[in-house]
Amino acid sequence: MDNPFEVLESRLDNIEKLLIEIKQNSPSDSSVLSPPDHWMNIDQFRAYIPQGWSRATVYSKTGKGEFPFHKRGKKLMFLKSEIDTWLRQGKRKSSTEARSEAEKLIKDKA
Repeated sequence: MDNPFEVLESRLDNIEKLLIEIKQNSPSDSSVLSPPDHWMNIDQFRAYIPQGWSRATVYSKTGKGEFPFHKRGKKLMFLKSEIDTWLRQGKRKSSTEARSEAEKLIKDKA
């Protein structure tokens, strides 16, 4: 039977090698790693969105289904990932992007 200390040392060496390998293969750009999703209440939602709506406006717009929300009893809840997606969908194209897209459509139809 091997010396238990030698076995332990060997296993620790293997762990250290694996950790070094993981560190070398992980992306250096921390923006690639997305933060965990989280829930926001109405006040956190209002502070998060750039529009800075009042509570009354948020309630009015949820009634019209203008953005994603969840309701727990009487409380409105917002999932950050869904709000981020909704905000990105509202992006308006620059004139260059619109022109390029139009040219592509014309070319494809020709």
